[in-house]
Amino acid sequence: MSWRVASLPRRAPLTDNTAVSRPVMYRIVDDDLPPIPDACSEEMRDFLMQCFKKDPADRPNAEKLFEHPWLKQTLGEVRVSVPRFGGGLLS
Repeated sequence: MSWRVASLPRRAPLTDNTAVSRPVMYRIVDDDLPPIPDACSEEMRDFLMQCFKKDPADRPNAEKLFEHPWLKQTLGEVRVSVPRFGGGLLS
């Protein structure tokens, strides 16, 4: 079964009880990763892990993320255009 984003808990990320005393912005810098819900499939977890890489050099660009198996399965045959910096579209 493939979990959709809509099936995840609807609450602000990084707002669990341990975060009450630490502003979210500090957690983004200090924590290695945001919490990933247990309900995520392995493919979804991998997609999120790719998105959450802090070093931009290690993080895939939008074009590569659109090729991720979880996103392709979730979007199906929906065609998405991503604006490129400097003009043009990625399709």
